[in-house]
Amino acid sequence: MPAIVSTRMYLAGRFRPVATHTGRRPDRYVYPDNTVSTGLLSPAHTLGMFTAVPLLVVCLAGGSSTSTAVDDRKEPRTIDAMYEQVARLAWEDPSRSINLADQVLETERSPLWRGRFEGAAAVALVQAGHAGLARQRFERALAEFQSGGHSMQVGQVHLNLGTEDLDRGEFAQGIRHLVEAERASISAGHRVMNAWVDFTLANAHIEAATSSDDFDAARVYLFRGLQKLGPDDPGLAQGRVRLGPPPQDPEALEKWRQQESDLDARYLVYQHLATIAFLEGDAESALRWMVPLQHVANALEKPMNQLTAANLRASMLIIDGQVEEGTTLFESTFRELQARQVPRALTAAASHGARAFLSAGSEDRAMELAASVLPPIDGSNIPTRLAHETLVEIYKRRGESEKALVHSEALNALLLSFASENGQLHRPVLRAGRQKSASP
Repeated sequence: MPAIVSTRMYLAGRFRPVATHTGRRPDRYVYPDNTVSTGLLSPAHTLGMFTAVPLLVVCLAGGSSTSTAVDDRKEPRTIDAMYEQVARLAWEDPSRSINLADQVLETERSPLWRGRFEGAAAVALVQAGHAGLARQRFERALAEFQSGGHSMQVGQVHLNLGTEDLDRGEFAQGIRHLVEAERASISAGHRVMNAWVDFTLANAHIEAATSSDDFDAARVYLFRGLQKLGPDDPGLAQGRVRLGPPPQDPEALEKWRQQESDLDARYLVYQHLATIAFLEGDAESALRWMVPLQHVANALEKPMNQLTAANLRASMLIIDGQVEEGTTLFESTFRELQARQVPRALTAAASHGARAFLSAGSEDRAMELAASVLPPIDGSNIPTRLAHETLVEIYKRRGESEKALVHSEALNALLLSFASENGQLHRPVLRAGRQKSASP
C-alpha cells in the first residue's frame, strides 16, 4: 500500500506507541501499562463487515419500560420486543427498521424510548449509506436522552456521533464526542462502552491509514479494548454460547442486552484484526483471526454478522491460494449480500473481493467488483482506496496508461486527504478523567 507519512504521534498522549513486532506478523504487543500480550492472545482468541462499516452502537442500555404505545394487537406485543426487532433490522433490513421506528415514534412519548428508536433509525440510515440523515436522527436521540436525564444513553449517542465524525475525517469534533462518551462510561462503570471508545479510535486509524504506523496504533487500541472486555468465554470456541432470542422477563432481557453488547464488541475487535492483516497482505494471520470472529458470529446468531464474516473469509482464502474454495464461498455470500441490499456491507465485500480476485489472476472479475464500488458512498474510505488500487493495477497490466492515470490520481488525492486528516487524528488528546502525559 502506498505510504505518504512514515512516522507520527499516536492519538492519545497518555498511550505510548509501544506496540512492537518483527517480521510480517505481530508476535507480541506491550500495552501502555507494560503488560504483554501475544499476537494471538490465547487459544480462545485464535479470529464485520469490513472496516468501512462504522463502529455503531444502537442506543439501548437501560432498564425495561412499561410503556404500551405500540399496539398490543400487533406482533411484537411490547415496546421492548418492538425495539429489539428494530435494532436487529437496522443491520439486516435498514428500510424496514426505519419504517418500524417511525411508526413507534408517531405515538411514543417517553424520552428514553424515543431516544432509543431514533438511535436505531440512525444506525439503519448509516447502513443504507445516508450519513447526513443519520446524523440528524442521532442528534434527535441525543436531545431526547438529555431531556429525560438518561446520562448513560447520552454517552452512547456521543460515541455514535464521534464514530461518524471520525469516519468523515472531522477528527476534532469526533474526539470531543468520544471524550464525552468516555466520561459517561467511566461514571457508570460501563466497561463495554469504555472499550468501544478504544475500538472507535482503532477504526479511525484504519480508515485513514497511510503507513504501517497507523495499523500498529489501531492494534494497540484494539488490544486495550479487548483487555477491558476480559477473556472470551471458553464456550465460544466450543460452540456452547448462543445469544438466542430476547427474553420477555425484564431482568433476563437486561442480562441478554449486556451479553449482546459484549459479543458485538468482540465481533468488531476480531473483524478489525482480521481486516488489518488482510490490508497488509498477510492472509495467514487474517485467517487465524477469522476463527474467533466466526465463533462470536455464531454466538450472536445474527445473519448479517455470519454472512459478512463468511464473505471476508472467502476473500482471505483466495489470497491464501485456496482459490476454488474461496471463490465458491465468495460468490454465494456476495449474492446473499446483494439480495439484502445493505450498501455499506456490499461495497466492502466488493472491494476486498476485487483485491482477492486480482491476486488470483481473475482480472475481469476483479475489475467488475472494483467498478461497482465507484462512485463511493458515504463513509467508504477503504473500499474506495482498494477499488482505485485494483483498477490502477489492472489498467497498467493491460497497457491502458490513461485509464490507469485517472485512477492513480484519484487514489493519490484520497491518500493526501488521509495525510491531512492524520494531522488532526494524531494530536494528543486529554482523555476524560485522566492526566495527559508527555507526548511520545
